[in-house]
Amino acid sequence: MNYLCCCFPSKNQQYVTKPELNTQKLLKFNLEGQEINVLVKSVYDGDTIHVIVPIELNIYSFETTSLFIKQTENNGIKFYDITVRLDGIDTPELKPKLNSPNRDIEIKKANDAKKYLSTLIENKIVKIKFLKNEKFGRHLGIIYYNDENINQKMIDLNYAVPYFGGKKNNVV
Repeated sequence: MNYLCCCFPSKNQQYVTKPELNTQKLLKFNLEGQEINVLVKSVYDGDTIHVIVPIELNIYSFETTSLFIKQTENNGIKFYDITVRLDGIDTPELKPKLNSPNRDIEIKKANDAKKYLSTLIENKIVKIKFLKNEKFGRHLGIIYYNDENINQKMIDLNYAVPYFGGKKNNVV
């Protein structure tokens, strides 16, 4: 028996049935363009969070090479633990290269950004406007809490700098 397990296909993407799935090619949700209320499970750093997304359908995209999804089920709704990268910002790294200049300052600023973002949204319901998947397979999104753009707030409070891909500028 074939089960339809894809929907909202991207350009040049076809529907795939379970017997035809190759887990090496099975990738991620395609939540592009969706605005969804989610629970922030944890904050990894100042620009990356883990959220719990309730989904009634299995939605997959074939644009990256790993699944990155943990799934549980409750009354027909599946809850997915996914990683979201805040779009348009970059924060200092928690684990910069050992030879990085100002390494200790960068680690402190990274921890400050993580702590602030955690205080703001961890264990809270936020709205995410999903944009696309970035080069490491994470979902890019704009985070809103109480109708406030959290991505922009991180920049405004100097926890982050604007970033739209390419070579990163020094954020310390």
